Amino acid sequence: MKPAIRSLIIALALCLASGCATVDKAQYADDFTTVAGIEIWGLQEGNPIFGDLSWPGIIAVKFAVTQGMKFTPPEVCQPGLLGLTAVGFGAFFANAATIITGAPWAGIPFILLMGIKDWEDWQADAIATCADPWASFPPGPWNEPFGDQ
Repeated sequence: MKPAIRSLIIALALCLASGCATVDKAQYADDFTTVAGIEIWGLQEGNPIFGDLSWPGIIAVKFAVTQGMKFTPPEVCQPGLLGLTAVGFGAFFANAATIITGAPWAGIPFILLMGIKDWEDWQADAIATCADPWASFPPGPWNEPFGDQ
């Protein structure tokens, strides 16, 4: 297994073990299938926003946007996280469908089913994450109110 893939698997496992936010799970699922498609199957990123950016650059940008969104005002944060969750899982299914069948559109039924089934949970998680962005991190001094130490 290539070191890049191994590192991504470890990051995904740590995220899932620490109880990360749904938006993080969605973005990591997209990241994993993006890296697998690029590194193992020789595919290329289909999102024109990223242009010729390498996969480490793509993941860095996505991570910064996702984590930064958590600290915006609620009227920006909540729809932003909900959108990043839907797009992350959508990209995951499109990537998986591309890898398996060669046709990204084959993933559309899966994201529709997941979106219909989980939309309210995604909304609730976005609201909770925006209310306390630190809650999804393991306990420590970073998620205690200032002055209570």
